[in-house]
Amino acid sequence: VIFLEFIAKFMNDEDKTKEELILELKKLKEEISFLKAHQNLRSLEFKENFLEREELFYTMFEKNKAVKLLIDPVSGAIINANSAASEFYGYTLETLKNMKIIDINTLTKEQVHEEMSSAFSEKRSYFVFKHKLESGEIKNVEVFSSPVLIDGRYLLFSIIIDITLRISAEEQLKKTNIELEKQKILLDQILATTTDHFIIFDSLGRFIYVNKAGLEAQGLTYEQVIGQTWRELEFPEETGKVFDKHLNDVFILGKSLCFEARFPSVDGMRDWDVTYKPLCDEAGDVINMVAIYRDITERKKFQEQITDSLNEKEVLLREVHHRVKNNLQVISSLLYLQTNSIEDKKTQGIMREIQTRVKSMSLVHERLYQSKTFSRNDFGIYLESLIDHIFLTYGVNRKDIKLNIFADNIHLNIDTAILCGLIINELISNSLKYAFPAEKNFSEKYISTFIELDKFNILSIRFSDNGIGLPESLDVQKADTLGLQLVNLLVEQLDGIIKSDNKTGASYNIDFPLKK
Repeated sequence: VIFLEFIAKFMNDEDKTKEELILELKKLKEEISFLKAHQNLRSLEFKENFLEREELFYTMFEKNKAVKLLIDPVSGAIINANSAASEFYGYTLETLKNMKIIDINTLTKEQVHEEMSSAFSEKRSYFVFKHKLESGEIKNVEVFSSPVLIDGRYLLFSIIIDITLRISAEEQLKKTNIELEKQKILLDQILATTTDHFIIFDSLGRFIYVNKAGLEAQGLTYEQVIGQTWRELEFPEETGKVFDKHLNDVFILGKSLCFEARFPSVDGMRDWDVTYKPLCDEAGDVINMVAIYRDITERKKFQEQITDSLNEKEVLLREVHHRVKNNLQVISSLLYLQTNSIEDKKTQGIMREIQTRVKSMSLVHERLYQSKTFSRNDFGIYLESLIDHIFLTYGVNRKDIKLNIFADNIHLNIDTAILCGLIINELISNSLKYAFPAEKNFSEKYISTFIELDKFNILSIRFSDNGIGLPESLDVQKADTLGLQLVNLLVEQLDGIIKSDNKTGASYNIDFPLKK
């Protein structure tokens, strides 16, 4: 350019001498030489910078842990791969460099070339593919791909990121969300059909959820209720203040509450079974309060009717037991009077035995009349009263004979109590009459009665005295005396068995299943 400018100047400037023109030409040569040298220097610097950038690229390509490939955009051949790619795909670097991208990508050959074309033309730079490893395993990958100039040729520089776990997690999350949505729909259907009022409140006492039954009870719509408090809905002041206290207990103390309350609905004042429970987040902090209101008005009325009916029956049963007891007492008194008018000692003894039997039955009804329950009789207390009466009837001082009685926590129904009472009445009567004859001295006299219930619900009566014992020839189960015959009959009614022993006085063991 400079040379051409000089020629043009030379042709237009005819006044210049030859020497002047030669001098200017020398200057021109010097300028051209300087410019040429400067241009060569800039070219060298550019080449050095390019080589430095290329070396930096290869350093980042190899040492970075991300999976990277250099791909020929025309043939799809893998020109280069880093160590991370070798480790990820399971091939050696040499093997990878002899493969094509279609050997890895699960798309068809046509689809792969179409995607490479999109990346090379920079229409797209982000792709999601399925890549096959050397093991045959398929991995979901994200690919960021764009053209780069390497050694004078354009290649596709691709960064591959394994997203298999993320895809799996996303699919699992999707399934979970679908399942949660199904459960939500099911829960909504349940809450919509239940007659219980299901309500969720926030910490300020605002309604954030109310089911259908709860809305109908107050004659309100969902839109009218949500976001409102009891004050804004003009609920009774007294009811609202009690609610505020319970709300505070749930949110501050984090405790559940269960109680009965009475407050109005569209049908008037109703009785409610109320449950308040805290709803907590993952950290355990209370975020909402769940309230469940169950209408128990009809149940309360029914309970009151049952209570009234039971009270009436209790009064009736108490009166029945009282009258039976009185009637038996009258019979016992008549027998006592009749006994006193009889001179024959044997007949007096028979009448006295009948009197004790009647009294044993009378005492059962008396105990039931005095107890709080008519289904069970405290047999230990009954036994004490019965023995006192037997001793009194036979004119025996309790100080003369030591009594060992054990019948703790034994509760019997009326039928079993009467039968057991009659059995013990007969056994004690026999001991008082025959065990301790006056002509024989005893250093100590005792009568023992032990009653216990085992884990198999078998009731055992262990009765013994230290008297003269039973006759050697006596078979208790075949005895011809009225008392023992009565005992055998009563044991049979109880589905029990009786055994006797005569080692240290008279001893009886009676076992029978206790019927519920």
